[in-house]
Amino acid sequence: MDPEPWLARPDMSSRSARSRPRAASDVLDRKTAIRGEVSLSRGVVTASHEVMIAICEVVTASREMVTASREVVTASR
Repeated sequence: MDPEPWLARPDMSSRSARSRPRAASDVLDRKTAIRGEVSLSRGVVTASHEVMIAICEVVTASREMVTASREVVTASR
């Protein structure tokens, strides 16, 4: 049994299978699927970028808190 059946190639042993042109609807369906995948990938990249920005903001706020804490410790000496 093939562990990844979605990767299996169609049987091209018969001559008619090799020479059979793709239907226009099959080509359009494939293009639509690829466009959908690209759009989804762009969305994931955008979301990842927003998460990275939020992490940077948290790190900046943490640094500011550390700086303020050091100032308090220095002032209390």
